[in-house]
Amino acid sequence: MAIVEVNNVGMGGIISDIPPEQLPPHIWSSGANVRFYDGKLSKFPGQVDVFGNTLDEPHIAFPWNYPTEYRWVYASGVGIYYTQGVNHFDITRYTTTPGDNPYTAGSRPRWNGAMLGGVPIMNHVNMTDYPQQWDETLGRMKDLENWPANTYARVIRAFGNFLIALDITKGVTNYPYLVKWSHPADPGTVPVSWDETDPTRLAGENVLAQSGGKLVDCLPLGGANIIYKESSIWLQQLSRGQYVFSWRELDGSNGLLTQNCVAPFLGRHFCLGRSDAYVFDGRSVQSVITNKFRRWLFQQIHPDWWQYVQVVPNYPKQEIWICFCSASNDSGYFDKALVWNWNTGAWTIREFDPPGYWRISYVAYGQVTSGLQTFDTTAGTFDGQTGAFGDAGSSPADWQLLAAGVNRAPGNGNLVHVDEGYRIDGYLYRSYVERQALAIAGQGPDGPKVDPSSVKFVRAIYPKIAGNTGADVQVYIGGQMQLDDPITWEGPYRYIVGQTEVIHCATTGRFISLRFDDEAGAALPWEMTGYALDLDVVSRM
Repeated sequence: MAIVEVNNVGMGGIISDIPPEQLPPHIWSSGANVRFYDGKLSKFPGQVDVFGNTLDEPHIAFPWNYPTEYRWVYASGVGIYYTQGVNHFDITRYTTTPGDNPYTAGSRPRWNGAMLGGVPIMNHVNMTDYPQQWDETLGRMKDLENWPANTYARVIRAFGNFLIALDITKGVTNYPYLVKWSHPADPGTVPVSWDETDPTRLAGENVLAQSGGKLVDCLPLGGANIIYKESSIWLQQLSRGQYVFSWRELDGSNGLLTQNCVAPFLGRHFCLGRSDAYVFDGRSVQSVITNKFRRWLFQQIHPDWWQYVQVVPNYPKQEIWICFCSASNDSGYFDKALVWNWNTGAWTIREFDPPGYWRISYVAYGQVTSGLQTFDTTAGTFDGQTGAFGDAGSSPADWQLLAAGVNRAPGNGNLVHVDEGYRIDGYLYRSYVERQALAIAGQGPDGPKVDPSSVKFVRAIYPKIAGNTGADVQVYIGGQMQLDDPITWEGPYRYIVGQTEVIHCATTGRFISLRFDDEAGAALPWEMTGYALDLDVVSRM
């Protein structure tokens, strides 16, 4: 009899792209709705509706730190709106009466924009409406002042006091390599000029047609603006010479999959390209998904909805979320996120849509001021809660993830606080991890010993699971003699937090598989740091 400890199961995450028999014992081969953070594996929190019903279907949301209150701006295919957390307001442009000048962004619109000195700037990719700005006097949006007539941009972002426009159409001619920038704006105002021919202004244009496909998006980094094309990266930097900006290609092989596929963290950029997910520090590119989830991700992204993929940071948990519509989902809305922890490098999967009421169209990061859990709404007891009191989930003022959710019945929607509670839109949801083809045969000085040639007999499992008293995790164990044999599963064996200490079993095989699965049994959190197996080596092949 030997007790073999498998620890650090909350550090390495899930790896899909390497065969299970080649993985270290603490790595999982599949799973969903589990987080790897602070050395633990835990049930991912769910999501709850906040701020009441929106005035139309929201397809983007972003925070607006207005001087007197905190707001969230959101947009549909025809209008722009905001809420301060209690009431909702229609701030769509109009000429004479509200509703007489709607936008033409489409039924599944893609918006982008910026916050320029406290002024919201919004733009959609159809290039049928001029960029929009907030007008404090009118109390609504309007066409961006001083923007050139008959000109449209695919993307507009802010870089310092400049606005940067990418992929420009003038009249009926598209210039997909053209970067256009404004004269710098004074604080609280918009640029006074976009005229590149005016020598008294700093507005200008530059064509980046040398390599790398079309312009996609940009994001500041370390005092420069980093411009991403389809397969190259460019630097735009203020110049001390006769030109406003200097330009330099930084990488000729990597770019972005689509707009909203770059996010800032720790003085670097996380980027999702057309065949890789990588970190860019201003000098070099480092893949963070190769031999982990790269093949899985690009097979999973729906081929008709790849232009809606986005990445968003979740700073309190040191995560980047890649949100996408999967190949098995024809709705065009997000049903999955592939989540990367930048501290440990662990990857995992978060599901948005086990059959929930809302379809997620966009995920943003900002302050969520209502809908948070309180002592009265939290399940279980205070002593049974996981995590530290005072961390990001405990303070209503902390910035967290907020999604734009579209009702399955058209014309309605909600803003959704993601990573909160233990239901998704009122539904229970499944969290599980699985490890196949474990070949551990004993305890070594540095951890489990692996021997794929020996036959093992497992008589007991000792899960190291904590959580709310009564949290119920189903444990399955399976065996196989050859890797191409089907796994013979046994179970489920119930592990109830606060009651169960050991699970007795009788499983034989050269390769052992384990699954820990709450099977959507209750809205209770649980976490895991490891497990031990009581096993014997009974023969060798």
